[in-house]
Amino acid sequence: MVNKLRKILRNEKGFTLVELLAVIVILGIIAAIAVPAIGNVIDDSKRKAHLSNAQMMLEAARLYKVQVNTSATQVTYQKLIDEDLIDDVTPPSGGEDSYNETSSVVIFPNTVILKNSGGYNYFSGNPKSADPDNDVELNPNP
Repeated sequence: MVNKLRKILRNEKGFTLVELLAVIVILGIIAAIAVPAIGNVIDDSKRKAHLSNAQMMLEAARLYKVQVNTSATQVTYQKLIDEDLIDDVTPPSGGEDSYNETSSVVIFPNTVILKNSGGYNYFSGNPKSADPDNDVELNPNP
């Protein structure tokens, strides 16, 4: 009877505890590698969205400058919205914050600066730069 029971237990198919632990460790290692990489992708996409917003604001400010025929190099974000040159832009952080309506768009020949009324720069640089990682200073959270 005991021999029969041993024979049955030997024929059991399944995983041992060591095999299960090895799989769990491997999955943990994969997760430890993948989670930071996904975070970097999300941060990079938010940065690119801010750059796109800055480029859109720059083009709206340039259009305003041409339409009004002014030599001013600074216009408020709210003025661009009021003139229907740009829609209210939602920052890529999911609406937790917003671009301040009193923010100024300052235009230079190859540079644009977006700053709030307190002088804090959201963005400084050339949004059309071929190398925005080195040519642009981006501070999306005032």
